[in-house]
Amino acid sequence: MITMDMVKEFFSKDKSSKHINIPTGFIDSLIDMYDYNVLQEVKEAIYYYNESQLSKEILDYLFAINFEPGTNKKSEYTGNILNISEDYFRGFESIFLNDVNTVEQQQNVRKEIHSEYISKALSQEMQVDGKKITETELYLRLFDKYTQILKENSLAPYTNNENFRRAILDYGTKNFKAYDNKLRRDIKLMLTNLCKKFSYTKEGARQISLYVLDKKLQKKY
Repeated sequence: MITMDMVKEFFSKDKSSKHINIPTGFIDSLIDMYDYNVLQEVKEAIYYYNESQLSKEILDYLFAINFEPGTNKKSEYTGNILNISEDYFRGFESIFLNDVNTVEQQQNVRKEIHSEYISKALSQEMQVDGKKITETELYLRLFDKYTQILKENSLAPYTNNENFRRAILDYGTKNFKAYDNKLRRDIKLMLTNLCKKFSYTKEGARQISLYVLDKKLQKKY
């Protein structure tokens, strides 16, 4: 498998390529673009979340913001019993509002979401237009952002996990069975998706995964 390191070395050292007029910084920009793209491919490949469960989490949140912390309520959207507290809100918002840092900022965003829920989603789209909660603009926007953030961070748990790298190396061998079920499942999912979605060969999928890990691309972007 030809790597970008090999490409860079070729144009840096191969004398026969000197006649090619390559603008300064072009190769570095090409590598940067390549690194970003393959990182997104690996993130997309390893991403797996039960979208039905994510939907329930958003619906419960939209129900819970109608109540003050310190109450227990049964969500009319999912039937779940919710222990509504600041910890509950922060648990959801720490993922969804990853660019909001302070408690005050979180509460302000929560108030804005609640305001839109009452003034538009509930009173207009649901009660007047007859839409389901899952068809409202607010829900769809929250669902899209929630899934995108989870996808963006899908590789994070494995960035510094040496077992993850070793398991990729051992994939397809009898040694692969020695790793825990979740790790094996995630690696199989990642490599299978790389082949199906991005047309890698089995070995190419394995090598590109190792490339992303060894280059620490998760930290670069």
